[in-house]
Amino acid sequence: MSFEFRSWSEVRSAVHSINKEAYELLESIVAPDDEKLILATYNYTDLIVKQGQFNIESAPPEMAQHLNYDSIPLFLVLNNWIEVFLENEGVSHALTMFKPGEFIGIFEFISTLIGKEKRFIRNLSAGVRTCFLLNKIRDQVAFQKLKHNLQLDNSVTNEITWHNYQWKLFKIIQQKFCPDWQVSVLILPRAWVNKIAYDQKWLKFKSYLQNFYWWKAEPLISQRQLDFVWQGFINLITQKNYKFKPYIYYFFQEILKVAEGISPGFIPVTHECFLPYKEIQEIMIKLYKIEYYPDIMQIAPLDILKGENILYSSLKLLANAAEEGRFKGKIQDHIDVLKVLLSLFRQYVKKNFPHEFKIDKLQIDFFNPETDPEALKKAISEDPSFNQAHYQQLRFCDTSFFWKGAIRFKCYNNSTLK
Repeated sequence: MSFEFRSWSEVRSAVHSINKEAYELLESIVAPDDEKLILATYNYTDLIVKQGQFNIESAPPEMAQHLNYDSIPLFLVLNNWIEVFLENEGVSHALTMFKPGEFIGIFEFISTLIGKEKRFIRNLSAGVRTCFLLNKIRDQVAFQKLKHNLQLDNSVTNEITWHNYQWKLFKIIQQKFCPDWQVSVLILPRAWVNKIAYDQKWLKFKSYLQNFYWWKAEPLISQRQLDFVWQGFINLITQKNYKFKPYIYYFFQEILKVAEGISPGFIPVTHECFLPYKEIQEIMIKLYKIEYYPDIMQIAPLDILKGENILYSSLKLLANAAEEGRFKGKIQDHIDVLKVLLSLFRQYVKKNFPHEFKIDKLQIDFFNPETDPEALKKAISEDPSFNQAHYQQLRFCDTSFFWKGAIRFKCYNNSTLK
């Protein structure tokens, strides 16, 4: 983690390459003698924000005074992606992601501007932290070799066999083998933010930030809309005398959240902008000797669905996240019930709220490798993201816990969500 001062002239080309609209607005108003910006860089999974507070522990005192005007200062993501997640007592829940060219800290800026300072208790990670190998890391001989070569201590080795802590293993690999993988952000200093708030010359840029904020707040609006419609849907279910277990409703609500872009789904990692996955895959093959193709699944927002792109979720993963032993009974029984609920919900919103829900544009399929393993294999073969040509000697990991009750989201006719 490092912080450096940078003038607008030093960063303008970088801003232009990732956000032309913001560049053009700033280029027309930034004066040569304006305060310098701050360039901050982070290693993989470093916490940029922890529990709603921007991390300035490594910032020199003379620099910190330019950053502490809000709990999270206004900054622009320059390269690689950032994950937003909640965490409580070691349990984390992914919320969303920010990509290069997007601004963070607008919520805090607007709250301060209207005189109602609020702190949104969230965490921001450099790179994607909610990610895991489809392979199990359970072979004791191979695991001991991995532990020895990476010099893992017991606190890490006791956790990384579980999917929700594998980012800790990936972080060690990044530090040892690809230290140049970093996330860079450009922080606007206090003087710039004051001008955005009160200087008429900066009015267009302030309007741009406010518009971006409303676009990024769409999942919150969708959540409120879904909450409203859900109550009416439950009334319909009650009238029809359907009776489902509470955990079935939990599963179905989580599926709807992914379908409406409220919660992220999962995709296989295919780009280094999320995490240094190529180096991680190579290390796992060389040091751990995994028998399957080293696919890494990561969170991804619904808006990645364009053309042939596909998003996934998993009943087993949802059950693990709930931590309440909700995965009871046979997988196929759950799938059959969820299909009934999905059909009823589609009919309900089509009749009462036509064109208001993204689910109208989505094909949602369920897979159960216990009863039909070939259907899952066929579905994976149709997804170009699972490109295993680089490791032809290995086979696809169709035994992963993730595929137990797998759910696939794709646009009808390879269209694009709007």
